Amino acid sequence: AKDLVKRGLVQEGDDPLKVAADRLVADGVDVLHTIGGDDTNTTAADLAAYLADHDYGLTVVGLPKTIDNDVIPIRQSLGADTAAEMGARFAKNVMAEHNAGTRILIVHEVMGRNCGWLTAATARKYHEWVESVEWLPEIGLSKEAWDVHAIFVPEAEIDIEAEAARLIKVMDEVGCVNIFLSEGAGIADIVAEMEKSGKEVARDAFGHIRLERINPGAWFGEQFAHMLNAQKVLVQKSGYYSRSAAANAFDLALIKSMTDLAVDSALAGNPGVIGHDEENGDVLSVIAFDRIKGGKPFDISQDWYLQLLTEIGQPAPIPTPPAPPVAKTVPPAMVIPNPVRLAAWEVTAMSATPEATAKPRASATDTVTIQRRVNDPEGTRTTLAADVGAGRAPLLVEAAGHSGRVADLVDGLRTELRPADPRIVETVGEAGRAHGHGALADLAGGLR
Repeated sequence: AKDLVKRGLVQEGDDPLKVAADRLVADGVDVLHTIGGDDTNTTAADLAAYLADHDYGLTVVGLPKTIDNDVIPIRQSLGADTAAEMGARFAKNVMAEHNAGTRILIVHEVMGRNCGWLTAATARKYHEWVESVEWLPEIGLSKEAWDVHAIFVPEAEIDIEAEAARLIKVMDEVGCVNIFLSEGAGIADIVAEMEKSGKEVARDAFGHIRLERINPGAWFGEQFAHMLNAQKVLVQKSGYYSRSAAANAFDLALIKSMTDLAVDSALAGNPGVIGHDEENGDVLSVIAFDRIKGGKPFDISQDWYLQLLTEIGQPAPIPTPPAPPVAKTVPPAMVIPNPVRLAAWEVTAMSATPEATAKPRASATDTVTIQRRVNDPEGTRTTLAADVGAGRAPLLVEAAGHSGRVADLVDGLRTELRPADPRIVETVGEAGRAHGHGALADLAGGLR
């Protein structure tokens, strides 16, 4: 909501869902087709729920279009196969640069914030092309020099030292190393290093890390360049080239099948997202909005991916370990009889240290955790009291604003915070004023 207010799309204190619903009704819209990825379709789910709860006669039917192919439980999203094909075509031209010198490191950075599917699929298509060509090493056209030498995705650990020991042999033998890198691979290590050095980690309105500001390809290029004794480093990003291409034959057929069902579903007044349901035998169907989630990881244990790694000489992947659970500590003085639990948005609590309790302070880790979990219905629930005690009320308010959930926060406080703890009320009121949410400030005043 904060971002919508800043852009002039809604007024301060307005419920964005109500504004959108009223606008659609005023314009005579009775069917809304949303086309996009997880953010688009989870927001569409919020809108569909609001429409149903408030008796609006409007049907929302979503279509999954994201080159990341990371929407749960949909097998294949629109445009993903085309993007992989275009990324492979992009690589064909970029990899030719290895003949322009010696000891060249080429990093092909592929889109994929949290999911490595596109990187793996792009590398697969490119490798298949390499295997299909008749090479002439006598004139410098060597299959070994043109092939993929490493694939790094977010779902697998990256042991830079071990990979460097393997890849320097490739560099010595063929004079170049070609890496296909998902833009989200190793991002936790990069962010940790930035925060340790005091650098700010930029994020967008959804709380996502601004990867273009971090530049993962350049970071990995710098790490490997020294270890491989590279004389030249070339980092190329295929993202916008891949995502802007016209649909290939596979995607055209997929689009046709999905849009046919989407129209039939809309006319029947049946809301949901169209897709092949991985949790129901891959049947093309209308999937209920409450089952749609983002962040589907790429399955690195698939046979085709393991075979691809074997063919390029890369060891079998080791899954990235899940983040360790963080103990939750609630200061006794802050426990209230009826703790606030907001069903519409949830966060993971970090430990409340004595220092944080005495002087409200939130670390960058708190911010990342809250922003990652604010829209996660499977996230760990926590009480508002615990987070206020740990100095995180401003972060909670800001996260609620980013996701358009300030109204939920206000309603939850109004109905459940009884009796009102004055310290919690004042902290929430200050956070509301600081972030421009007048409704929270007014609510705090009314509860005093």
